[in-house]
Amino acid sequence: MKVNIIIPVFNNTKEEIRNVLLSLEDQCYKDFTVTIVFDGDKENFKHVQETYYNNEKCILPFPLFIELLSENVGACKARNYGATISNNALCPNTGNFLGGQILFFIDADCEIRSGMLR
Repeated sequence: MKVNIIIPVFNNTKEEIRNVLLSLEDQCYKDFTVTIVFDGDKENFKHVQETYYNNEKCILPFPLFIELLSENVGACKARNYGATISNNALCPNTGNFLGGQILFFIDADCEIRSGMLR
């Protein structure tokens, strides 16, 4: 079963974003995609583009889709937006749909334990 992981970001530090992404690398289950919704947070959107993409290809070991909302709408709406686009968007790396059977929400200032996804 494919898992879509949705991460809303608003005024988080670059280190928090890095840590949540690193915690996803250390998972036993690998059939997942990550959608980060930047809730009006242009600075961090640009940072993630510059840090985790090389020539429009994600350098992380999992598909990453990023989306910038033009204004802050709140975490709930950002999560809902992420769920909607993750089921309808194409992965920038493979061109495949990101859609999955399970949605998993995690905040950008959190990390998940090693092996949480099994």
